[in-house]
Amino acid sequence: MGNCIYINDEANANRFVLGYEGKSTILCIGVNPSTATPEAPDRTIRSVERISEYNEYDGWMMVNLYPQRATNPEDIDIHPSQRLIERNLREIQAVISTYNISEIWAAWGNLIDRRPYLIECLKGIYSITSEHSWVCFGDSTKEGNPRHPLYLKTSSEKHMFDIDGYIRLKQSTSKKEKQQ
Repeated sequence: MGNCIYINDEANANRFVLGYEGKSTILCIGVNPSTATPEAPDRTIRSVERISEYNEYDGWMMVNLYPQRATNPEDIDIHPSQRLIERNLREIQAVISTYNISEIWAAWGNLIDRRPYLIECLKGIYSITSEHSWVCFGDSTKEGNPRHPLYLKTSSEKHMFDIDGYIRLKQSTSKKEKQQ
C-alpha cells in the first residue's frame, strides 16, 4: 500500500479521511468515524482493509457521511453542523480529485437511519461522486441499507449499488413517515 492519508481537525473531534493510496483505491463511505487513527485502527478500519485487500484493491480510503467522531453513533449531533458538512464535502472532493479512486463503497448499514440529516449528507456526497461506480458487499440489510463492514465476511460478494434508486427510496420513505 502507498502513503497513509489522515485528515482530521486540530481537536481530533472530527475525522475526514483515513486510508492508504494505491493504483486501484476504493473509497469506503461509513456513517461517522470512531477512534481509529493510522497507528491504532479500530475494528471497522481493519474490516475495510481486509475486504479491500481480498477484492484486490491496493488502496482504500475511509470517509463518512458525517465526520464527527463518536464510538456510539447515537452520540453524533442531533442537529448537524453545516460547517462540518461543507468541510467534509471539500475533503471528499479533494480525495476524489487527488487519488485514483476506482469505486465508491456504500458501507453505512442501518446507522444512516439514526439521524434524518444523514440522507442529505449522502446526497451531497453523491453529487460529487456521481461519475464513479458505486458498489456494496454482501446482501442488503432487512431495511434495504448496504451492510456495514463489521458485519461482512472477507469473501462477501461485491455488487453494483444503485445509489440513485437508494436515495429515491429513502426520500420516499422519509416523506411517508412525515405524513403519518
